Amino acid sequence: MIANDWRRNRGITVFEVLLVLVIGASLLLITIRQFQSYRVDADVQQLKYNVDTIFQAMARYYKVNCYGRVDPDNAGTAYNPPGQIEPGTLNPNHPDVTNPFPVNIQTDLIDKRFLISNLPTGLPLNPLVDYSDGNLGGYVAQFNESILDRYVCETTNGNVSVNTPYDTNCTSKKQMGTIVIWRAQVAVKLNDPDTTDQYLRLLNGDCLSDYDAGTQTVAPCQGFPGSGSYVVWERLPSFASPDLQTDYWLQNPTVQQFTQMYQTYPMVYLITPPNEGNIPGGQPQYIYCGS
Repeated sequence: MIANDWRRNRGITVFEVLLVLVIGASLLLITIRQFQSYRVDADVQQLKYNVDTIFQAMARYYKVNCYGRVDPDNAGTAYNPPGQIEPGTLNPNHPDVTNPFPVNIQTDLIDKRFLISNLPTGLPLNPLVDYSDGNLGGYVAQFNESILDRYVCETTNGNVSVNTPYDTNCTSKKQMGTIVIWRAQVAVKLNDPDTTDQYLRLLNGDCLSDYDAGTQTVAPCQGFPGSGSYVVWERLPSFASPDLQTDYWLQNPTVQQFTQMYQTYPMVYLITPPNEGNIPGGQPQYIYCGS
């Protein structure tokens, strides 16, 4: 009897070995999945940070280039007489302005110190990004223009008060200017095209779209979720930090305030044919540097 007990208790059974292996494998699998979840979350947060960094730099770029500056050499250019305001690259009077307007992240933002980076890649590397396209390896920055005509009501329906030129009681309206709004857009190409829809939601993007190598821009959002290998975000540049460090920042607030106060010509002049929104010389009256 004692010998039989000794034989039964001298070791572990195959079943017990298998049970330990199954429990160990389960714990290992749970650990791996947890690590992958943490890693994906970290990559998503890092990519959001990179996008926000580009947006901040674009807001600084916008503040400098939405209006313009005086030519420091007073030499003038082919399109601007000496001593006058030289239109910024986002000024509608600039001869080379396009819509959309591509912004090269390296030459326009990093080299000009709108985006401060000591990294050779400009931004921290991220495994979610495909670095084969874009103007900074996977990232594309641009401004999208919106044009809004500004009207004033000229005649009304009897003595009825009119709130806006679009009021049904306004029987005739005249254009007195054009409002120009630039929206900053950042797009990122993802590594795995099959997961773009999933990451669009994780990254809080506005839509999916594709890159046009000819214009070096990504098509703006036309609806959600859209389609393509790029996740797209679009924002107004009005969230710029007040601590803007550029060569022109000290003069820009004064120039912008002066423009907003005095850029509007007398209303009677603007609505009188054949002007209707044009300033002397036949040029449209643009209202910009807002948003």
